[in-house]
Amino acid sequence: MGAPKADLNAQRGIGAEQNQQAQWSIGQGQSAIDKMNQYQAPLIGYLKGQMTNQSNRVAANAVPIGQIAQGNAQAKENILDSMPAGAGRELALAGLKRDQSAQTSGLLNSTYLAAPGALAQLGTTQGQLGTALTGQGGGLLGGAATTYGNVAQQQLQANQGWMNALMGVAGIAGNVATGWLKPRLPSPATSTSVNY
Repeated sequence: MGAPKADLNAQRGIGAEQNQQAQWSIGQGQSAIDKMNQYQAPLIGYLKGQMTNQSNRVAANAVPIGQIAQGNAQAKENILDSMPAGAGRELALAGLKRDQSAQTSGLLNSTYLAAPGALAQLGTTQGQLGTALTGQGGGLLGGAATTYGNVAQQQLQANQGWMNALMGVAGIAGNVATGWLKPRLPSPATSTSVNY
């Protein structure tokens, strides 16, 4: 006639736990994605700056360009302090400017070329995390739905058994009320008549 009430209650509890785990997993996943977005926002801004116009690339690379300029300023001081005035010193200073320009353009070109791939990798990582957590949450919700469905099916079967029993009792009562169980009198055609 169906599962005992204690079993159904246990299954309801399992379904509720699965539902709670699914909600927790989805919440943790969303929290992780939010934190990742927060931590990656500066890098994403930097990479987007690399992919737009030249002034954005220069602004995004301000720190390493400044380091190149500082290194070249120190090299210029060394040249001025250690080399006598003349063509050799002028050639070394001109080479220094050329080297600074080459270092700066090399930095800008390398970051420009690396930016799209790095940005795509960040997007891929976020997508993979989101997909994994959503799949985990969906799986847990599916398990909860299956458990709840089993409980409902067992309750339906238990109710159906009670309904069948009640219908049987009602059928007997109906038969009694209509005379099905009343003793039947013999019909006149089959009765024997007594002549007095």
